[in-house]
Amino acid sequence: SLMYQQTPFPLAIHPAAVVDIQLAYSTPSRRMGMGRMLEMVPEWLLRNLPDKGQIDFDKFHGLNRRAMPRPLQHSDAEYAIDDLRRIEAILKSQTPPTGSYEAA
Repeated sequence: SLMYQQTPFPLAIHPAAVVDIQLAYSTPSRRMGMGRMLEMVPEWLLRNLPDKGQIDFDKFHGLNRRAMPRPLQHSDAEYAIDDLRRIEAILKSQTPPTGSYEAA
């Protein structure tokens, strides 16, 4: 988390709130992945973002390894920032089924 980053320098981030978007948009019986959430986001909010599936996480996780070993490569850092932009698009364009982020 950026909140705990110390090197190359501390970011000193102090969030006002934290939202788990998977919990916010899923039901207790079925978890919704980011890919499914993105299907409901208007195209213009996703313009200029690369495809979500550009990193094969299963390949690394199947070997019990990190998908993004540290230090992060430039492309991995870009992917992480793109994910933050995807989360922002989801939060801007959708309301959780419950109408509130309280449970998330």
